Amino acid sequence: MEDFDANVYIMNCNNYPLEKLLPFRGKHVAWSMDGKEIVASADSHEELAERIHELGRRDVVRSYIDPEPEIASQNTIALDSAGMFEMDATAAMT
Repeated sequence: MEDFDANVYIMNCNNYPLEKLLPFRGKHVAWSMDGKEIVASADSHEELAERIHELGRRDVVRSYIDPEPEIASQNTIALDSAGMFEMDATAAMT
């Protein structure tokens, strides 16, 4: 499993194209560890956990995409502050 670099993750999330982010508004998402892609999404935290498990992924960062991004005009993702660095517990254990 790759090492988690928070600076790289934040930079890549902030550079994620807005038009690709819009379908995930109001969703719980699982980002790749480098923040370059959303690998799964769901309406609830529990449903997202199931999808991650079904994919066999352990190397994800879970987050929530605000339904109405506050800084969308600057192409910055408005992630909830509590979830931004919430790593999947299984990823942190290995």
